[in-house]
Amino acid sequence: MTEEKILESLLDEIAVVTQTTTAELLPDASFNSNNVNSLEFIEILLFIKQQWGCDFILGGLNPVDVASPVALSCRIASELNGAEKS
Repeated sequence: MTEEKILESLLDEIAVVTQTTTAELLPDASFNSNNVNSLEFIEILLFIKQQWGCDFILGGLNPVDVASPVALSCRIASELNGAEKS
């Protein structure tokens, strides 16, 4: 799956949990700037686990990975690409 498709799905989910529209979200901005609070971020991590099987709930993410939705989608794509190569 491409980073673009992952980002699109991620933004759709962010819009759902923040009760906004994807047009209002800034993909390169922080989750805080996109009005995502800590509980909503956990919801997003659960979505990621369900959607792509990447379990980041107990850790494994660094600050660079969660700098923005774009950064997180890159990390998910990296995880998926690593799994495909195994």
